[in-house]
Amino acid sequence: MNEALERLEPQLGPPADLAILDATAAKVGFEVPGPLRALYERGDGAKLPSVPGEILTLETATRIVQYKPLAHTVYFPWPFFEVQGYSSDPVCLIVRGPGTGYVMQNCHDGSDRMIAQSLEAFIGWLATSSAIGEFFDEEDPSPLFAGAPEASTLEVVTAMMSSAPTATDPYEAESLYDLVGSMVDDETYVNLFTREQIHVRNYFACILSRARKMLPGLRERLAEMYRL
Repeated sequence: MNEALERLEPQLGPPADLAILDATAAKVGFEVPGPLRALYERGDGAKLPSVPGEILTLETATRIVQYKPLAHTVYFPWPFFEVQGYSSDPVCLIVRGPGTGYVMQNCHDGSDRMIAQSLEAFIGWLATSSAIGEFFDEEDPSPLFAGAPEASTLEVVTAMMSSAPTATDPYEAESLYDLVGSMVDDETYVNLFTREQIHVRNYFACILSRARKMLPGLRERLAEMYRL
């Protein structure tokens, strides 16, 4: 990761106070992943002149997460990267729950999506892609999840699908289903939904009314099954 980060020519901030990170992690309830700690050991945030974005400072990240514990009981996203013009849609590292270690975009208006299988993969993608701005201007799936999903990704998908109905916040359930949809192809996504997996009607009423990228086939299937 260090080599890829160097290619981005980071303008590092001063050394980060990792005690802040540890204290926040203890409060929220997760172990700080090694890659996240290593990122902040380099400096407290960083400007990245070669891409339209920056690594967030710990102060900014902790300010964002202070309200998240109430809404994230199944998984927890730690914001670490912000795309220019998308301050309300931070890129996050999942630090607790299904998908721990994966990188996602936490969008304020729904349609969350998974971007990379690891922090290292995300930094490497930033360092080699010439279409970062175009990617964040659209809602397309990440190119890092193109093709048939890996076995490890299918394990994450299965864990998220089984965990979503246990979420106490319907928007977190919606987020989990969005993340699953961004990691698999359309046919696999539709086939994941069974009567056993879909047993909380309100979650899907919420999804059907808010999600903008739901597949027509899935809409029809849910509407028929639950008369929504």
